Amino acid sequence: MKSDIYDIIELFNSLTKSSKITGEEICKRFETQVLELKNPVLSYKFAQIPGADVQAHGKIVIEKGDANLNYEFARIPGADVQEHGKIVIEKGDANLNYFFAQIPGADVKAHGKIVIENEDTDLNCKFAQIPGSDVLAHGKVIINSKNLQYNFNFAQIPGADIEAHGEVVIEYGSAEDNYCFMRNIHGADVQAHAAVILNSGNEKYCNMLRDYLNENIDPQQKDNIYTGIKLTRIKLIIDAELKSQK
Repeated sequence: MKSDIYDIIELFNSLTKSSKITGEEICKRFETQVLELKNPVLSYKFAQIPGADVQAHGKIVIEKGDANLNYEFARIPGADVQEHGKIVIEKGDANLNYFFAQIPGADVKAHGKIVIENEDTDLNCKFAQIPGSDVLAHGKVIINSKNLQYNFNFAQIPGADIEAHGEVVIEYGSAEDNYCFMRNIHGADVQAHAAVILNSGNEKYCNMLRDYLNENIDPQQKDNIYTGIKLTRIKLIIDAELKSQK
């Protein structure tokens, strides 16, 4: 039976390439019989013929429940994208949900939940860049991972909680990492990162910090920032002391 199906597919491929018969004529002659067979692979192929009843063939693919075939079918113009997406969501494959979410009309947030539950840092970082994704929810996975590089990368995605990702960098306490975050991430908490740099005693980055503040901060705001830095440094010292006593 399997070889018969692929023979039929080859026949339809030959007919569609021929100028002797149109797609509409093929559909009139054979579509009812193809639908009666309820073969998802055959319906997937037939649905690509111009004039085919895409959603009728799509129902057959949905009923069979193959996640990969539903993903492929959803890319056919006229397919019921969200219904095919439900099969992919149900199967729970984190990678397939990422790819499916990029199909126009997909329920991005629903596919995103599967990726969030998977807790894969790389996949969550990628998924958050899909328009319509729940950036903050994907960001929490990155924050919880405590991975320095992923938090730095994620903070550059529009809609990210920059201060929360910055806190991960602050916890590491590296003067270099805090300087890079403060310098490169628009909206970073300058005072908090600057306090870590000054607290580190790293002469190179302390000097770079002062140069950065002198070049980029309005003189009228600088006193307020330095006051804030001093207060933050005091808090860091107290927090470190409390941790050491536990």
